[in-house]
Amino acid sequence: MMILFIALILFFSQDTYGQKAPSYPYYYPFSDIIYEHEIPMPDVQYDLPQELIGEFIIVTPFSNIEITIFPNNKYIVHINQPHHVDYYSYGYIINENNTWYFSPALSYRKYFHITTEINILNSFFSFSYRQLGGTGILRAIKKENILLESITESITVSGEFASRQYFCFNNLDTDEIEFNDIVISPDDFSWSHFLRIDHGIVMITLVTFFENDRQEGHIVYEGVLEITDENNGIKRGIVRFTNGVPYFYIENGIAEIEINNNNIKIIMLYSPSQRVLADREIPDNWHFPARLVLEF
Repeated sequence: MMILFIALILFFSQDTYGQKAPSYPYYYPFSDIIYEHEIPMPDVQYDLPQELIGEFIIVTPFSNIEITIFPNNKYIVHINQPHHVDYYSYGYIINENNTWYFSPALSYRKYFHITTEINILNSFFSFSYRQLGGTGILRAIKKENILLESITESITVSGEFASRQYFCFNNLDTDEIEFNDIVISPDDFSWSHFLRIDHGIVMITLVTFFENDRQEGHIVYEGVLEITDENNGIKRGIVRFTNGVPYFYIENGIAEIEINNNNIKIIMLYSPSQRVLADREIPDNWHFPARLVLEF
């Protein structure tokens, strides 16, 4: 058993190329995976509107959350966040007085603790997140099926932190401010973006650096890389994000990317959370969303 334990430690300390894995992104294994066929059928089945059937990503400022809703009224919630165990919960969609609701989750780890009303809109649905102790509204958008042939699989970056990260407030790039000067107090801790590309699959992790040199992953932007132009050795294209966190900060969930030899630049229209801007003095002529530039 001791030999097996040591072998497992060695295995998880290596990346897929046999080199020491970077500290981010870092995940614990999945836990308590739930499959649709394992969920008992509801006592009453309703004919769900098409807007509520399928796979959805939840636009949040923190965890990556997916909700899958089945025509038989079952739903499964999957939550993923760095340094946390992935967990799943399930329940049923119900109808009361011509209004649709998520019923409270029936699994051990609950997502919906109370009956939660669903508001169906043109291209998404929304719901209150009171069950999480909040007072706002979360929206769910259809999960996009990315065509595999559109992904630029030939590009891989083993992992590196941004050398520069700053906002630009005009097209001339003359009005610049560092990312950490806006979103957090450098006296307490600072942020850095960590980039990893695995055969065209992009992961950008926002990492917290504390004064005692401790690091902690905060949120992850996941997406796919599509190269649209190559000239004089410089590749240009887009990163099309595929989870819900980027849609909270980034307009349309799309970023531009430029690859010049070993130098990578990612540009996105970005709006920081108002919570982290509350104590920052920003000139009146600087407006969000602004272009956030990440250089690696």
